[in-house]
Amino acid sequence: MKTSALSFEISELVEN
Repeated sequence: MKTSALSFEISELVEN
């Protein structure tokens, strides 16, 4: 599953 990757990328976008 790539849920972790998606969460990580989303977190980065939210932080920025």
